[in-house]
Amino acid sequence: MALGINELKALFEAHGRRANRALGQNFFIDHALLEQAVETAAFAQMPILEIGPGLGALTEPLLNTGNAVTAVEKDAFLAERLPELLPTERLTVVNGDILKQDIPALVGAEFSAAGNLPYYITTPIVTMLLKLLPDTMLLMTQKEAAARFFARPGDRVYGPVAILTALYYDAKELCELDPAQYWPQPDVRSSVTLLKRKRGAALPAPAGLLRFSDNALAQRRKTLINALGKTEQAHAALEAVGLSPAVRAETLDPETFLALYTAMQG
Repeated sequence: MALGINELKALFEAHGRRANRALGQNFFIDHALLEQAVETAAFAQMPILEIGPGLGALTEPLLNTGNAVTAVEKDAFLAERLPELLPTERLTVVNGDILKQDIPALVGAEFSAAGNLPYYITTPIVTMLLKLLPDTMLLMTQKEAAARFFARPGDRVYGPVAILTALYYDAKELCELDPAQYWPQPDVRSSVTLLKRKRGAALPAPAGLLRFSDNALAQRRKTLINALGKTEQAHAALEAVGLSPAVRAETLDPETFLALYTAMQG
């Protein structure tokens, strides 16, 4: 089924349509690379949530794993075409905004996620996924967005995404993607990131930690005590963790964020 560039153009022309750049529609055409990426991801036998399936370049290798795939596509035209291109009962296509979906209702509590994420809403989607902790995530994102998974304390893009990724996942960049591997070609380079959920560690539910780290890092030039609100609870938590009130949140590593968050809950 894999559509090459000529087939993509022909399909759009036949329906009098163009790729919608406002929705970040850039269709990946290097199908061998996607097959290899899915093979490397080694998805467990559980439902897969696909975000922004487009015309199925990634959907097809995901279905080849034998798993059920629920693909959420915002563009109604693409959502109608996808079941025609990949007619199988293991594929469910939902026409809608991924950020407005009840994900557990779609795929259950235990699931994996994959997708060629639209550039303009990558961070909100990644944040949503981190709150839900999928088993495995295979994400194609803009190169700059991918850097957020691997940022270190003090880096410009260090924030909640890097903190939760380090605590809850083993993450690695599988490869970089060239604009020539897309149609239409985007103006930026992209990459493929694989995240595998860590198991066995006693960690808190991620939503609270994400909120806490986001608030602490909201104004990076503030000292940590000012960011936390100068409360007795904040002073006690800093003392318990052995931190000076004058330290800045952007200098704390993920493990220290976790320790401080835990102390604040006590």
